[in-house]
Amino acid sequence: IILWAAILASCYLLNAELNMDVLKVIFITSTFMGSGYIVNDIRDVKTDKINTKNRPLVLNTLTTQECKTYNIIFIIIGLIVSLYINNYAKALLYLIIIPLVYLYNYYFKQYIIIGNVVVALLLSMVFVFLEISLFNTFEVLLIPSLLTFGISLIREILKDIEDYKGDKASQMKTLPIILG
Repeated sequence: IILWAAILASCYLLNAELNMDVLKVIFITSTFMGSGYIVNDIRDVKTDKINTKNRPLVLNTLTTQECKTYNIIFIIIGLIVSLYINNYAKALLYLIIIPLVYLYNYYFKQYIIIGNVVVALLLSMVFVFLEISLFNTFEVLLIPSLLTFGISLIREILKDIEDYKGDKASQMKTLPIILG
C-alpha cells in the first residue's frame, strides 16, 4: 500500500495521469518487491523465529513450497508486464533492480551497511523507475528518490538493531553486531 501511495504521489508530482503505463509500473514494482519479500522470508526462517515470530513461514500458515510457488508466479507476472515498458525502464529493471533484489537476499544482507544501502537504493528506485517508465527522464523525482534513500537507510539500520538477536544467531555481520 505504501508503494502504491508513493507511485500515486509521484504521478501527481509528474502531472501524469493514472493510465495503463502507471498500472504497469504498479504491477512490476509490486511483483518484484513481493518476490523479494518472499525470498527474504524463505531465507530468514531461522532469524524470524527469534526476531519476528508472526511471519507466515514461522507460524506455518504457509509452507516453503507454497512461498516458492507464489514467488514464481510473481516473477512471471512481473516479467510478462515488463515486456510492455520502454527500453530504458527495461534496462534499469533487468540490469539493476532485479539483480539487486536477489543479490541482496543471497549475499549483501549479511554484511555491514551493504545490505542496508542496497535496500534503501531499491526503495528509492521506485521513483527512478516510474519516471523513466513514463517519460524516459529522471529529473522531477530526484529529490523524493534521495529523500526515500536517506530515510530508508536510517530505517534499515534501526531494523538491524531490533533484529540483533536473530541476526547474531545467524552469524550476520550487521552494523549493530559489529559495534556490539
